[in-house]
Amino acid sequence: INNFIQDKAIYEHLIIITSPFIALFYVSLLLLSVRVQILRRILCPLQLYGRMALTNYIGQTLLIYLAILLIGNGRIDYIDTLWICITVYIFQLIFSAWWLKYFEYGPLEYIWRLGTYWKLFSIIKK
Repeated sequence: INNFIQDKAIYEHLIIITSPFIALFYVSLLLLSVRVQILRRILCPLQLYGRMALTNYIGQTLLIYLAILLIGNGRIDYIDTLWICITVYIFQLIFSAWWLKYFEYGPLEYIWRLGTYWKLFSIIKK
């Protein structure tokens, strides 16, 4: 058991050391990929998803929690989790595109702006 504890401690230290480099790799890969025309078109729907980041973050948490309550019964494996997350993500991509067709901001982003600037804005697109 001492070997296991030592191996786990080494593994945790490696994660701490390598995490910034892994994050830098992913950010660099994303920045380089938007320079390629075809990849830019593929990643274009993420722009709308990002404009409603707060709404999608809170919504994702609530939708996944709801899905686990409805489907789960306490027995959800990794594949079920994967399918739930993919379904929620696709739903949010579609919802974000639909919402931003009619409104300037996401619902929670609008509330955030009201609290930040202390004045009313028009949320409806003109």
